[in-house]
Amino acid sequence: MTEMIPYSNRIWKHGAFHFIQPFADAQGDLSKVDLYLDNNAFIDLLRSDNLLDGLKNVPGAQEFTLNPSIALAEQWISNPVFREQAKAGLGRHEMIERFMATAAVRGQIFAPNYIDEMIGMCQKREPDLRVMAGALFAYIAALRSLQRRKMPFEDRIARFRTLLVGDVPVFAGLIGLAAFTLYALADRGAVDQSGVQLVTSVDSFFAPKDDEPEALSQGYLRNRAMDLLTWYMMPRFLNAEVNKNAPTPLVVTADKFLAAVPFRFLPPLRVQGHTPAIALVVIPDGLDEKDQNGFLGTFRRLQPPPRQGGFPIERRLVMLENLNKAVSAILSTEDRVGFDWGLQWAAAPAPNPT
Repeated sequence: MTEMIPYSNRIWKHGAFHFIQPFADAQGDLSKVDLYLDNNAFIDLLRSDNLLDGLKNVPGAQEFTLNPSIALAEQWISNPVFREQAKAGLGRHEMIERFMATAAVRGQIFAPNYIDEMIGMCQKREPDLRVMAGALFAYIAALRSLQRRKMPFEDRIARFRTLLVGDVPVFAGLIGLAAFTLYALADRGAVDQSGVQLVTSVDSFFAPKDDEPEALSQGYLRNRAMDLLTWYMMPRFLNAEVNKNAPTPLVVTADKFLAAVPFRFLPPLRVQGHTPAIALVVIPDGLDEKDQNGFLGTFRRLQPPPRQGGFPIERRLVMLENLNKAVSAILSTEDRVGFDWGLQWAAAPAPNPT
């Protein structure tokens, strides 16, 4: 079995931002890195290049490229202004041009058709990304519903398992997130190796923030889904773009939950071979034996038998609809209204501003 790299050896902090080597099983050559920007990092780079000073904390880092592909995909499905700017004509897009100007100051050179390639990438990936967003909405709605209710651990397990019965999509990474969430809620004294309670991250992520209502709403689901999208999209993007000669990917994010939970306990693995296959995996990084057994045991109880994958988009949409019905069945009437409203957004682009 491949030995997992301790998370402390693959994360480096600079100000509000974390530089994360996402793979738990392959460190890679850090002298040349490809910085996968999340949406917060992308927006920050439109104003200043200061966050790039964080590379000095990455041991051995010498050369880098900036990769905004995940951030642009998120902008495409969530920001109507970004989509509107794509209508400016070939080679024109205000936000991408501002990003390119910042990157050029640091020495990055772009192909003449870079903007058109990025817009084309967003358009091509949109159907797949909306299915992924829909899946995130479903899991977030279910877990928020279970997190906010006082109920025994076994009841939470039983309710969540009802979502995975029948012809529904199975997402190992999201089931892993559910296992972490349900175990942390059951044992609120469980801590990581630094002494931080696991449930602290869970409660902070799922709790409403700012003007978000207590019941589920479209805005709440969008905010949490977009928070997770960088982590959940990594395998898709890396499978398409990583090869033996590519620079080592580093995720750049300011999201505290992403840094504390998904990229630590639910990271991607890079299976070595002629064609790398990348998938999310569950690992108990730094937990003591009791919490390792509790976390992994919860995951095994939730994980359904393996199922065939690789379905066409039409079949995946049917399976996602089945999952949405199962989630709706465990929600309160008030939460169901917000969930349905959220699904309408996930299925189709928001209207452009007039």
